[in-house]
Amino acid sequence: MGAPLNGAFLKTSLEQRVASRFGMLPNFFLLSSSDPKITENLWGFAQFAYLDNPIPSLFKERLFVYLSRFCRVRYCIARHLGFLVGLGRPAGDQNCRPQTVQAVLPLLRRNVPHGEEFLPFLKICAESVNDGGVFPNPDSREEEAVIACATHLFLQTADAPQAREALAHRFEPSDLEHLNLFLTFIRTAHYWTRLHPEVTLESDITELLAANESLAEFVFNDAAACEDPGNAKTPDEITALLEMRKLQTHLAAIVESSDDAIVSKDLNGIIQSWNRGAEQLFGYTADEVIGKPITIVIPSDRLQEEVEILSRLQRGERVEHFETIRQRKDGSLLNISLTVSPISDARGRVVGASKVARNITERKLQEKALQEANEALTQSNADLEQFAYSASHDLQEPLRMASAFSELLQIKFGGKLGGEGDEFIRYIVDASTRMQQLLHDLRTFTQASKLTQDQVPNTDAGEVLRRSLNNMKTAIDDSNAVITHGELPVIPIHEFQLEQMFQNIISNAIRYRSQASPVIHIDAKCFDSKCTFSIRDNGIGIDPQYKELIFGIFKRLHTTADYPGTGMGLAICQRIVERLGGRIWVESEPGRGSTFYFTLSRPRQPK
Repeated sequence: MGAPLNGAFLKTSLEQRVASRFGMLPNFFLLSSSDPKITENLWGFAQFAYLDNPIPSLFKERLFVYLSRFCRVRYCIARHLGFLVGLGRPAGDQNCRPQTVQAVLPLLRRNVPHGEEFLPFLKICAESVNDGGVFPNPDSREEEAVIACATHLFLQTADAPQAREALAHRFEPSDLEHLNLFLTFIRTAHYWTRLHPEVTLESDITELLAANESLAEFVFNDAAACEDPGNAKTPDEITALLEMRKLQTHLAAIVESSDDAIVSKDLNGIIQSWNRGAEQLFGYTADEVIGKPITIVIPSDRLQEEVEILSRLQRGERVEHFETIRQRKDGSLLNISLTVSPISDARGRVVGASKVARNITERKLQEKALQEANEALTQSNADLEQFAYSASHDLQEPLRMASAFSELLQIKFGGKLGGEGDEFIRYIVDASTRMQQLLHDLRTFTQASKLTQDQVPNTDAGEVLRRSLNNMKTAIDDSNAVITHGELPVIPIHEFQLEQMFQNIISNAIRYRSQASPVIHIDAKCFDSKCTFSIRDNGIGIDPQYKELIFGIFKRLHTTADYPGTGMGLAICQRIVERLGGRIWVESEPGRGSTFYFTLSRPRQPK
């Protein structure tokens, strides 16, 4: 609401009097003035012509609401709708019972009758001769006739003389003058709000409109708001409009050629310009929308957005890249990115707004599809990892049985079944051993998949390398391998992960050696936030066409008869590195050795 009935916000005696009468303090009487007497006298006029006018309070408030439909500034209709439904007191009368929202809607839906349609209403008023002091009941045919005549008189249409004559038959002269006085105040209130665009809707009104789409539709999307011929521009407003139109002419070529919708509107949300991009985006031509409320393209469940945008514009704020939904002429919905900027006149006063709307529907669809694909991939990977882990675990027990009994078979019957029998037994034992190693490597691979960069300790790579070489001492000695290394850094990685990587890559260098003894060198260079490790050997090398294949699960370039192994070592290395945000690759040529590289992050600096 504007301000509470009692409290620190009521700073002056006038504010207390206004709040006491209405049950709240409307923003209409909070407009700043260089002369407080102006507001004081405005309040006096409001009491004389509106609040203390002897016309019945409920009729006054209903007529005020109906005639405020024709004011482009939407403050009066919104505020007096609030009074009418109990947010404050109708016509400042604490004894006047407010109406429900449903009871008010038929009043708002009434059209102004013209021509032959108006004749029956003239007749009703003319035949009710001098019904002195009696005003019609709400929603009666007689009330509809009186309000129709009062509307023509208020708008000064071509039928205004007939309407005045009919009302003169209907009311006593004093009652008619009180009605004229009331119409004069409504005109004054409309003009006052137009001269003060800074007036904003109170919070109780924005909540009412947000909760009642039907009321919001009439407040923000009523075509009758453009019918008031009394909406003449003041000299300052005319100057501001001329300046705005001059600027629009200068930028017309750019605006018209834009694929984005570019629209200008005044502070009441009435569309002033509409480019070809807007026609293509929303489906309305410029002729169809200029002069209409911008809410024509706003879905009913998003009308509150326009209230908030207009409020920010009135404060001179800019709305940037606001992603929302708007509605085309055919009823279809669009995802758009909206940028709204205030337009100021030569004096720096905000007089309107420019809006740029970009269609992001395709982008939103792509984002949704990508999100769904990522979710499906994440779930698929999780299911696959769970299956691989479970399979490798569950198969261990029957495999141990097969391996144990095959070894017993070899011990008990070795040499008794002849050469061919011994060979078959050896196949069984070797296959069991290889399967055990495969399952072990598969479990290691799935465990590496679950590790990330979170909570990773800093590890001395040099110390891990020394431990790895010690673990491999037998293989190194048997192959007469010469292994050297440079100074290795401290990096964020679990020790067992780096140990696996060193052992897998160095074991491959020893396994896939040439005729010469293996010569292997490990080094690392750090730049910026990354450290690049290299492990170089003088082995048989790799054909460049297989540089990616060798990192696949169970991928091998040779048979186990030539070179033993499971084909999991490099896949495990790749999974560890990628989960830590790095990458691994190889540079090699057949017969000229290989160099494996992998990158890992440098330690994070403590905060």
